[in-house]
Amino acid sequence: MTRNVVYSPRARGQLVADFPLIGLAKDDPRPGLRTVGFRRRAVIAFAVHESAVEIHGVYYGGRDYEALIAAEND
Repeated sequence: MTRNVVYSPRARGQLVADFPLIGLAKDDPRPGLRTVGFRRRAVIAFAVHESAVEIHGVYYGGRDYEALIAAEND
């Protein structure tokens, strides 16, 4: 039996690059934004583009990442 365990945010980012439509769509605060959890302590926010996946940030400890991303748009 093989165990697929992601040990670091970098490895999780690679998983996002390999399977870009994983996670939850979060069109509010930014259209095209998706999020995926990491070890129940962090959220990785990213957007999928035609030829790349853009990581917007890794947010730890219950931070209001939606407000932070919305502030970037202002």
